[in-house]
Amino acid sequence: MSKIQLFCIVIVTWVSQFAYSAPNDYIAYLANNPPWKGYVPLNFEIYQKKGDAAFFRSGEDKLEALTESKILFKSPFLVFKPNVTVEAERKTISGQTIYKTNYTIDSFSRRVIENPPAQQGETKRNALFLGCSFTFGTGVADDETFPYYFSKYRPNFNVYNFGIDGAGANDVLDDLKSFKRFGDISKTEGLVVYTAIFDHIERSVCNLNCYGKTYRDWVLGKSNYQYDPESQSMINVGSFESSRPVTTMIFGVLSKIGLIDSITLPTKYSEEQLELYVMMVAEMKKISKEKFNSDFYFVFYPGNYGDDWERIKPLLKKYSIKFLDLSKMDFKTATGGRHNIILDGHPTKLSNYLYASLIHHQLPK
Repeated sequence: MSKIQLFCIVIVTWVSQFAYSAPNDYIAYLANNPPWKGYVPLNFEIYQKKGDAAFFRSGEDKLEALTESKILFKSPFLVFKPNVTVEAERKTISGQTIYKTNYTIDSFSRRVIENPPAQQGETKRNALFLGCSFTFGTGVADDETFPYYFSKYRPNFNVYNFGIDGAGANDVLDDLKSFKRFGDISKTEGLVVYTAIFDHIERSVCNLNCYGKTYRDWVLGKSNYQYDPESQSMINVGSFESSRPVTTMIFGVLSKIGLIDSITLPTKYSEEQLELYVMMVAEMKKISKEKFNSDFYFVFYPGNYGDDWERIKPLLKKYSIKFLDLSKMDFKTATGGRHNIILDGHPTKLSNYLYASLIHHQLPK
């Protein structure tokens, strides 16, 4: 190894300790140079075909509700019952399939990832992925989620998908504190990765927006976490609905007469709300260290959401939370417009592949 190569390795290792932002041309490189053969089709034009997300555009066609072949009873954390296979299909009103796939759920109510057994004398570390439906992999198969792709890069890790459909940081914290889905995880040094999308802030702090029609049916029932100075931890004071009785009553009346849905509610978050969100993340980090002896990483999912998202970064530094900044990555350009499932918005398997590639190249080996 030359001195120049050694110097480059030292510099890259040093820089990787801090927040990292990958260039967009790196995404384009990954799209055209897959790290293992045959996984990304060479012709992006035929990427979305029968069996994948339907690739069509119509100004008149609209989305209809998700239909599932099984009625699923869900836990308070909005996760599936254990040991089920769910056939999930989403169509438009005209009957065109947007996606049709299966979700296989293991005995701990997690999306299945088949980890290869450890080799003789090998001690495998753990990689736990926390987050919402983007992590779970809504609309894609078991072997098309980004935690699955990450497992292909890291066969020396046991990789687990703890994604929760519709989750905010409060749901993830509920999950970690209950510890019901983590009982078989060994306390082996590893990685805990929380994928953050911008909508998690609203789901976690319930600004005025959560009383509008977009959120109220599913966010008001989420846990309201506040900081408790005595225990120096975040505590669940009840649902947003039950812990804010006066506000809930007022906005309930306004929604019944149709007034709240006819006005534009403010979307700007206060510094206190953003810090409350980051404090929930800091609690995740604390539990990750105590329970799993693992390093914790906050990862911005690609999508530049402006000032509020930028304001999160100094708060992450304040609480010594390591983060990977992928917020300005342009998956739309890198994938030729195949980044989201049409009329649905969840990432396609190609976006999941690119996202896993970026995370793999930036997290410690």
